[in-house]
Amino acid sequence: MQMPCARWYPALLLAALLAGCQEKPAPTTAAKGPETPPDPEAEIRASLANLGPEDQRLAERQKYCPVMPDIRLGEMGTPLKVELNGQAVMVCCKSCARHAQEEPEKTLAALKDLKEKATATMPK
Repeated sequence: MQMPCARWYPALLLAALLAGCQEKPAPTTAAKGPETPPDPEAEIRASLANLGPEDQRLAERQKYCPVMPDIRLGEMGTPLKVELNGQAVMVCCKSCARHAQEEPEKTLAALKDLKEKATATMPK
């Protein structure tokens, strides 16, 4: 005979695991007043400031990750530079760096598309 609580154990374990994976909110104190939402642009600027001057200029010109084009460079922390067929390319994270090195032609084609889109949207 199976105990009634034994049927719920897997569901409780799953719920506990999922709860542990959620982002924890930053602690707040009543003395500081209400928390202001983070400024994404300030976070991006801070991440790019961790780069050397040359890499920072490259990241600012490139603006987006060629592997994940919806992600701004600096949005996920300090971007990484990879060399692909002799060309320096900035990516948003280690996973994208690995992917870019595995498929350099595809990444360079995506970078070219990003540059063309950026040129097309620039005011004349």
